[in-house]
Amino acid sequence: MKTVVVTGASQGIGAACVRALLVQGVRVVGIARSAEALRLLSLEKLGGGGRFEYVVGDICEEAACERLLELVGPCLDGLILNAARVDPVCRTETLELAALREIYEVNLFANVRLVQMAWSRLRAAPQPRL
Repeated sequence: MKTVVVTGASQGIGAACVRALLVQGVRVVGIARSAEALRLLSLEKLGGGGRFEYVVGDICEEAACERLLELVGPCLDGLILNAARVDPVCRTETLELAALREIYEVNLFANVRLVQMAWSRLRAAPQPRL
């Protein structure tokens, strides 16, 4: 069974990715900050034979990413980097630098770190024949 990680798995596009993968029989390991939304998603009966497991945590926290990859195991077939922040949406002259740093932490640096942490697992996955 293929294993795919989805960040920001609890709602919106992330939850839609989880559902689509489960229907295709994929083992999905999700991470998001909302424990209740992840729990409810795990209770959905979608068919397809997939399996959903999750970690409640923030991808900006290295310990949460470590828990996620521990749950994944030694092999990872895919990584959907969906977790992101878009707020605050405002004019440049009123944008707080601290808020901008937080946006970059979630949208860029946390994702790069997760890819780096998962790299050996991604490389261990069987490569499809073309």
